[in-house]
Amino acid sequence: MSFLLEDMILIETNENEIKEQEENLQEIKKQLEEIFRNEHATISKEDFRKSFSKIEIAFKKLEDATTNQLSLKDICKIYEIICKNLKNFQEKYSDFFNNELINNLLEVEAHFGWKKQIYKSKFFSKEMIGFNKNDNDIYKKNEKLYMVVSSLLEALEKYSIGATQKEIDGIQYLAEILITRIQSPNSISIFRKILTTAKAILWEIDKYKKQSQNTVESLLYFLKTSPKWAGDDFEECLEYVNQVRRE
Repeated sequence: MSFLLEDMILIETNENEIKEQEENLQEIKKQLEEIFRNEHATISKEDFRKSFSKIEIAFKKLEDATTNQLSLKDICKIYEIICKNLKNFQEKYSDFFNNELINNLLEVEAHFGWKKQIYKSKFFSKEMIGFNKNDNDIYKKNEKLYMVVSSLLEALEKYSIGATQKEIDGIQYLAEILITRIQSPNSISIFRKILTTAKAILWEIDKYKKQSQNTVESLLYFLKTSPKWAGDDFEECLEYVNQVRRE
């Protein structure tokens, strides 16, 4: 099962994604500095840059990890540090954030929060390989499996907007297999916990998919607010809306 788990817990990576998120953060930093300057905020610029530099240092470690082939455990630690520093940064300076800055930072946090949880799950699944078939090890193995699905559930509950569709599909497949295999958990509590968590994963994925669907209202809002909206191509837009509804 552990080998199967590793295959199903997919982590999609893009060689430019770290750079893209770093650019997003640099833009956030730039906008915040502009706000501080315009509003004459009584805030220590040195303290602000020090807080931001912690995020930059963690980013550099993550960039190095892609070339140095670090272990899953080490990569997990780096993502943990990034997420911790992002959270501290937001809590410290959230009073100065406008809606745009909040949305930008939430996007960055979701991206790294998702990756943190998925790498953690993959690390737990890898740890299952070393267990033997005696009763004590089997129990420990199932406890580790519970940690895997719990970590995946937390990822879906908190950071699903940072996920890719392939990653979601892999998690759904894993949850469905676990539910099929654990038909009768009986009185063994660890199996009940795994089964309950797997069902919760499917519920979260169903909610995620429903939230991702375009409604007519959201499509019309997008068309209305799009920079390319001319205001005189209603027939074309209406046909597009109807096409989406038919799908």
